[in-house]
Parts: sequence; C-alpha cells; structure tokens
Amino acid sequence: MNEWQPDILVVGIPLNMDGTISEMSRRARKFANRIQDRFQLPCFLMDERLSTNEAKEIHYSKGGSNNFKKESVDGLAAQIIFDGWLNSSQRIPSHTRLEDLYGLGNS
Repeated sequence: MNEWQPDILVVGIPLNMDGTISEMSRRARKFANRIQDRFQLPCFLMDERLSTNEAKEIHYSKGGSNNFKKESVDGLAAQIIFDGWLNSSQRIPSHTRLEDLYGLGNS
C-alpha cells in the first residue's frame, strides 16, 4: 500500500460458474470490507470467474510451464480482474449484499 498508494481497491469475487454466490464469495466480500475499513479507501467487487484460466492461457502462449508454484499466474489473473473492472460500467461497492445481486448457490 505504501509503495503503490492506490486510490481505490478492487477485490475479485469467486462466483460459481452459474453466477451464484458461494461461501468463498462471502469470504472474499468480508475480506474486501476489512481492507476498505483498514485503509479507508473505496473498495469494489468484481466477478473473477475464469480469470485464472485466462491467465494460464496467456502464460502458456508465452511458453510458460504448468508448474504454477514456480511460475505463478496470480499477478496476471489480478491484472485481468482489474482490467475487467476498468472496462465495466458496473461499480459494486464492497459493502453491497451479494444476495441482492446474485443467486444463492448450493454451497
């Protein structure tokens, strides 16, 4: 936070493939609320479905291996999530109830 000094925060929400919320979605929202409160910065939620798959495809296309412990794609996935947020007209504040936006999953 000190190095980058962001003006906003964006947290990926791991929705189920059918667009419903899961326990992990709730945990991610709770994390988003915590960092918003801790750093006193606006925090927004962004659907992160398939961001890791897209990051892996980009990684492979550049000759990367499938050893993701050695060659993590997490940073690239984060960039994909943030780019998606920048290109989206939807801004979901972190304190928004997920149940008001998405259906309930089976988990």
